[in-house]
Amino acid sequence: MKIETTSRSILRSGVLCVVTASLLSLSSCKDQTTQALLKNGSAGKTLELMLVADRNVYASSTKVLIDSLFTLPQDGLNQPEPLFDLVNIPKSSYESTEMFRKHRNVVICDINPENSNKVYKHTDLVAEPQIVYDFAAKDRAALDSLLRKYYPLLLEDLYRTEYRRIKRIYSKDFNAHAMSFVRKTYGFDLTVPAEYEIAPPATKDFAWIRKETKDYSQDVLIYVEPYLNENQFDEEVILRHMDTMLRRHVPGPADGSYIGSDHRLPFFTKSTQVDGQYATQVRGVYRCFGDFYSGPFVTYAVLSPDKKNVVLLMAFIYSPRKDKRDLLMQVDGIARTLDFPNN
Repeated sequence: MKIETTSRSILRSGVLCVVTASLLSLSSCKDQTTQALLKNGSAGKTLELMLVADRNVYASSTKVLIDSLFTLPQDGLNQPEPLFDLVNIPKSSYESTEMFRKHRNVVICDINPENSNKVYKHTDLVAEPQIVYDFAAKDRAALDSLLRKYYPLLLEDLYRTEYRRIKRIYSKDFNAHAMSFVRKTYGFDLTVPAEYEIAPPATKDFAWIRKETKDYSQDVLIYVEPYLNENQFDEEVILRHMDTMLRRHVPGPADGSYIGSDHRLPFFTKSTQVDGQYATQVRGVYRCFGDFYSGPFVTYAVLSPDKKNVVLLMAFIYSPRKDKRDLLMQVDGIARTLDFPNN
């Protein structure tokens, strides 16, 4: 089983391009129509996944498997919301409709005895940003096996594309003053959308970037500390530093109240990379001690390129009357714009 990749080739259907047999290679077609399409922005709502599969394919064990992979509850939310909003269309509709082909996140599932049991990966196929995974299987058993095998890689690519979209949007309308402050004070870049502001006081090691509306708030905290040892990337240490930062700088609404991580609920921790740098991601729920509210957070501990500092970025929201997944993804996306100059 192989995965074939490309950034600008048309799907393996053979209408315009033919996939080669070697791993990680595709023949490339770059006619004028394709080049024009590549300049378009992709379509689709936040964390929306288009599943291209005919009715006879999206059925039986395959339907159960796909639903269990992509619509299970997202980790770290304080209310159940699916990982993705799944939209199913038949293959004929996808191939004949430009709007569908421009969707940002696409998974194609095709069963045909003439298929070769391969996975074809296309980046920015006809729009940008975009990820298209094409599963070409001989039978249902082979398709289910391919889905299970490549799900972790596919999930990473889907989130990476969401982060690219968020950065693309925020880079068009940003708070130049806030971004200048971040670079001058901490020596790295962070894309701060225009509707966000830095809440005072900001110091040489802490800043609070926030957006307040009548219905919800979205926040990103920056904390920079010297790198001492690898224990700073352990979940327990990250949460302890996060709680200290919150209690010191983010007051609760009532006298004596304060915000901290909610250890009554599970945390979800994994190693990752941010701007190519080693990082740990922790998802979970915070709560207000001394009051009655809570919300989800995503925190990153990122090692600076010179290995002198650890950058702690906490993205969190308060949204008592709205769904939380998409709002959290938006501030998570801000944290993921972290960029070390000359890295």
